[in-house]
Formats: sequence, structure tokens, C-alpha cells
Amino acid sequence: MSFLGHLHVLVFLYALLLFSAESRKTQLFDTESSADDGAEHENYGDKVDARDIPLLYLETKIQNAPVGSPQRQEAQKNLLEEINHRKKIDQNIIEILRLSLKKTDVLDLLTSTRTTG
Repeated sequence: MSFLGHLHVLVFLYALLLFSAESRKTQLFDTESSADDGAEHENYGDKVDARDIPLLYLETKIQNAPVGSPQRQEAQKNLLEEINHRKKIDQNIIEILRLSLKKTDVLDLLTSTRTTG
């Protein structure tokens, strides 16, 4: 396999890793709740992806800040910036794969799973 072939495989594996981490569906924050409304905080347990720690930190800041406070607005702004940054990275990876593999259905390629056997 040529160097370019190895590069394509590495880019694909990296993109797959990033995309699978981003594809999890999680409600990141609720703009209507606050720490003083008596709601229980979600227990994330011992297993948290290291890449999700900044998101969980910002979510906790939002939940603990009073509704309408500057701290809450700043945390929400930071969270949205982080989410948009991650979306941009995902779009760039998909575009790199699309150009390097010369396929238009890269998203299907990333989300598909192999059959057993």
C-alpha cells in the first residue's frame, strides 16, 4: 500500500473516531431550569468520555447559575461556541474524506456498521 493509501486509511479512522464521539445524542442544557428549582442533577457515573468533560462542566455551570444571570448567559455562550467548534471539525473531516475518497456519501460510510460474519 502506498503512502497515500496509508494516509487515506489514517484519515478515515481518525474521522470515524471523531464522528462517533460526536454522534451521541445528549441534551446539553435546559434554558428554563435552574439550580434552585429542586431538580436533581444528572448522575454521569464513572464512565464519561474525556472529550465530553468540557461540555459537562459547562452544563453544570449553567444548571448552578440562577436563571437570567450573567454567569448563566456566559456559560451558555461558551457551550454553544464549543458545540459549533465541534460541528465545524466534523464538517471539515467529512469534507476531507469526501475529497480524499472521492465519494459523496461519506456520512453514510461513517455511520454504517459492518454485518457480523
